[in-house]
Amino acid sequence: MISLFVDTSYKSLFIALFEDKKLIDQIQIMSEFNFSETLIPKLNELLDNNHIDSKDISKIFVVVGPGSFTGIRIGLTACKTLAYVHNIPIIPLSSLEFMATTKVDTKYIIPLIDARHDMVFGGIYNIKGNKVVNDSYCSIDSLIEKVDDSYTFISFDKSLNDNIVIPNYDVSKIVLNHYDDAPVNCHAIKPNYLKQTEAEEKLNG
Repeated sequence: MISLFVDTSYKSLFIALFEDKKLIDQIQIMSEFNFSETLIPKLNELLDNNHIDSKDISKIFVVVGPGSFTGIRIGLTACKTLAYVHNIPIIPLSSLEFMATTKVDTKYIIPLIDARHDMVFGGIYNIKGNKVVNDSYCSIDSLIEKVDDSYTFISFDKSLNDNIVIPNYDVSKIVLNHYDDAPVNCHAIKPNYLKQTEAEEKLNG
């Protein structure tokens, strides 16, 4: 069974192919502002290099947020279209959980995405990748209060803290952790923005 993984939620484009539970190929490029131009060509490249047709995909894992509103929308739209055309089930994943697959030597991992105005999208995970504190729109201090001193910040946003580790993704870890999750119909899956867009906030006062 062929599975496809797609993440366009923030700073990098990450796509991967699995045969059953084995990673067979992956592409990661820093492409924060060019997802609309790079996703489909890179996906086709990945499929062609491995002699796989899109109709052979049996399952899609897609990161649905939090992160870039535009990036999430691009990745999710592409996956939903593919799922609709070929009747492929989708399993939604968290961008913060994906960041938390980075190998560290501490008890906890705190992935962070800058949400501006001294706020972040953040969560707390253990080294096995299990969620300890739910992903939320919050302050860094509110996350620190929930753990002891044994934690590592993971983020592409070096300005958030002096002790930031850049994500070094382990795509096999997150896919295997969710391999048997119940899939979501492509028409029902939605982005997980965790907060309203600035335009929505202004509209709602």
